Amino acid sequence: MFVTGYDNDNGKGSLVGANQMAQPQTWFRGKCVPGHTYYAQAFTPWKSFANQVTFSVYGPQEVSVMKILKEQMIGTHFTDVFQGIA
Repeated sequence: MFVTGYDNDNGKGSLVGANQMAQPQTWFRGKCVPGHTYYAQAFTPWKSFANQVTFSVYGPQEVSVMKILKEQMIGTHFTDVFQGIA
C-alpha cells in the first residue's frame, strides 16, 4: 500500500505513508488534509482464492474514492513525491 497526496493549490506532491508488508491484511495511519487529492496504490503479491481487494478509509469527514487509471494521474506526481523524500 502506497498513499501519496497532491496539493491542488501549489501543485506539490507528498508521501502520506506506505506499508510494504506482503500480508492479506495490513494498514497504516496517515494525515490527509481536506481539499487535497490523494492517490492510493495497492499491490497484492500474495495468491488467494478470492481475487478481491478491499480498501477502507477512516476519518472525521466524508471521503470520496474512485478508481482511476495510471494515465489519469498528474504526469509528474511521483517525480515530485520521490524528490521530496530523497
